[in-house]
Amino acid sequence: MTRISYSHRIIQAPCCEAEYRTNIYRSINFTAYEYWTDGQNVDSLFPSDGGLRLCTCGQYFLLQNCEHLSVIPEAKPIAPKGWQEVKNNWWDRLLLRPSRDEIMRNFDTRSEEEITASLKNMPIEAQVVSELDLPIVIEKCEGKREILIEARRRLWRSMNDPFRKVYRAHKEISPKTYPSYEATYEQKENMLKLAYLLEESYSPNWLEVSELCREVGDMGAAKEALKLSSKSEKNLIDVIGGLIAMNYSGPVRYR
Repeated sequence: MTRISYSHRIIQAPCCEAEYRTNIYRSINFTAYEYWTDGQNVDSLFPSDGGLRLCTCGQYFLLQNCEHLSVIPEAKPIAPKGWQEVKNNWWDRLLLRPSRDEIMRNFDTRSEEEITASLKNMPIEAQVVSELDLPIVIEKCEGKREILIEARRRLWRSMNDPFRKVYRAHKEISPKTYPSYEATYEQKENMLKLAYLLEESYSPNWLEVSELCREVGDMGAAKEALKLSSKSEKNLIDVIGGLIAMNYSGPVRYR
């Protein structure tokens, strides 16, 4: 499962050097209830917002582009009241009570006022960008390739969400067929611009490019991009290849 360690990483935003805190995970589980060919994982155990954040200065940034400053360790339990008076005598040892040294090592011995003040001074978490604000991000971040890729990727998946409801209802009635799908002009425009951004990247995600071309309806371009895809995702390559052969353009739930 995905587990937060309750320690924090302090980072610095690239736009104005504002400081924020992020969680440090003990373990990460990418399991989800549904997996779709457009990359959407429904009810995932790990957040899939792409690290797109809004800074207090009004600019947008990605967590992956922030500078790491420090780590705030996981908080220790508050020391028991009167710990200063522990005498470390034979009676305490007989009852397995912690010694004064053990308390100072394993507990937070600061006063309540000091603990409260330290929490107030801890940087806040950066604001996650909602789906409704993605068009604003795209408008304000012209020329910022990495941010545009993440914003358009999330917009692509968000615009497919209404079709997912249609897909689920159709599959309950006819499990072996797919519902009809036709992307709107706005969807196609976003998908094509995302495909161009990905193709111009240093290391293009050709599998994602193939899926975008397929959903636009350009099966020839989808087939060519699929040939360039990494063979490490053979299962998804086979699924998308089969859909291209069927000339089907809708996003599909594949597991």
